[in-house]
Amino acid sequence: MAIIGGVAATDAQTLAERLGYKKTDKLLIINNDDAGMCHAANMATIRGMEEGLLSSATIMMPCPWSTEMVRYAAKNPDMGFGVHLTLTSEWENYRWGTIVSRDKIPGLYDGEGYMWKSVQEVYRASTPQEALVEGRAQIRKALENGVPATHIDSHMGTYQYSPEYMNIYIRLAEEFDLPLRMPSQETLNAMGAPHFREECTRRGLVFTDNFIHEEFEGYDTGNVEQFWTDYISNLKPGVTEIYVHAAEESAEIRAISGTAERRIKELAFLTGEKFRKLIEDEGIKIISYRPLLELQRQERIARKFHTKPYRVMVAAHRGAHQDYPENSMAAFREAIRLGVDIIEADVRFTRDGVAIIMHDRTVDRTTDGTGEVSGMTFEEISRLRLTRNGAATEERVPSFRELLDLAKGEIMVDLDYKADARFVPVVCEAIVKAGMESQVLFFTYDYRQIPALKRLAPTIPVMPRAYSRRDMDKILSMDENIPVIHIDKSFYDNLSLEKYSGLTRIWANALGEYDSYEDPKEGLRQMLRDMPLVNVIQTDRPAELIEVLNESNCL
Repeated sequence: MAIIGGVAATDAQTLAERLGYKKTDKLLIINNDDAGMCHAANMATIRGMEEGLLSSATIMMPCPWSTEMVRYAAKNPDMGFGVHLTLTSEWENYRWGTIVSRDKIPGLYDGEGYMWKSVQEVYRASTPQEALVEGRAQIRKALENGVPATHIDSHMGTYQYSPEYMNIYIRLAEEFDLPLRMPSQETLNAMGAPHFREECTRRGLVFTDNFIHEEFEGYDTGNVEQFWTDYISNLKPGVTEIYVHAAEESAEIRAISGTAERRIKELAFLTGEKFRKLIEDEGIKIISYRPLLELQRQERIARKFHTKPYRVMVAAHRGAHQDYPENSMAAFREAIRLGVDIIEADVRFTRDGVAIIMHDRTVDRTTDGTGEVSGMTFEEISRLRLTRNGAATEERVPSFRELLDLAKGEIMVDLDYKADARFVPVVCEAIVKAGMESQVLFFTYDYRQIPALKRLAPTIPVMPRAYSRRDMDKILSMDENIPVIHIDKSFYDNLSLEKYSGLTRIWANALGEYDSYEDPKEGLRQMLRDMPLVNVIQTDRPAELIEVLNESNCL
């Protein structure tokens, strides 16, 4: 099957290039470990992000003060927050237990009724399975409380210093589709587990090129500023993560930790002008884990689409609109929740040149207003409410940009373009600017438009409509990479289409025929019997199609 959208190219590109930078660029993630551990750590995290260059923080979900940090993260979704997976409670007079009840994971508790103080005690008393159960609960708690988690890492390295626990760590990253902090190759070699970076790459997990660890030898309270100045001055090209344990000056942190002074100095340095000037002078670009998260999820989506032709993909026509207005944000969110692969959306332009999601030429059928889309301003359309079964809802007409923002890293978009041709460059520019080239299919009813579209936006995949086998031959003879062709049932037959099935995905509609059975699931089963070579099905019944495909083991 054809590979496009950067899937084949990722092996040859550096991580920086995959993120849209030059291979010589120096990208730096500055993470504050131990957020949520205490109030002083939380205040340092907030100050570091708002006043300094702190770009990321990971929250210790079992700790009493995690609630404060979780609320801040939920209210500030643009900040970079991950989960600091915690299996130890190291302080003398300030301790915590697990998220999961003690009876389910007894090996994670010491004789005092708290987590163990050291990593080795965890390894002696507990099991990787208990680490899986507790780690899963910590991530779920963060997500369920609104933390837009960007990645995971491990408190005191408990999930990383043992190959058995490292396997659990990788499993959690894969299960929740999150990037993970990864030890350097030197560290892995010392652990006797040199293959883990390669294994994570094979599983589609994204991690930084460089991670500070061995370099910490000799780091102490007296050399905070000099240590970080030297390290930053010698930063390698690529993506590097450094981490600190910054805390606000307070009686609390001094009572908790014997390293309080160093933590306080770390905050002072990270929020100071010397550090800011150092970063500027070295030409370093500060990022969080969010770009890595988006990259990981986009590459997963592209990999699924371009390299798994045996898997039938579900395309939700105008979103999952059985319970929501068509082409609404609610319908698109429901499609994502259901696990749909692709949402089909129609794009038109308002009088003042704003791209919106609307199928009809007028707003009459789908909103509580009247008039032609092209004759109304975006502000006027924004005041309208979308309708369902003739009744107004609270849903508004979404802009194209809102859809791209929602879909990024979550779901592919079949773009059914219905506006004037002069706006095509505007749409393509918006897709590229949003970094969504690998997730959008630009649908065209006339395959002869393919060369012009590819000249305009060579990185955006095009899905042409074929009305005959002759059209299929013409399309595939073009010097273009076509990942999917939308066919008509009128010329479908297994024998003649067999030769195309290894070259491109074949898309067909269930709309109006198979969807309209009294029992939609039986209609969709019939479609699978009638058109077994089709591997993308567009439907108004995405939930039912997913059930049918699960029954047939086609997902």
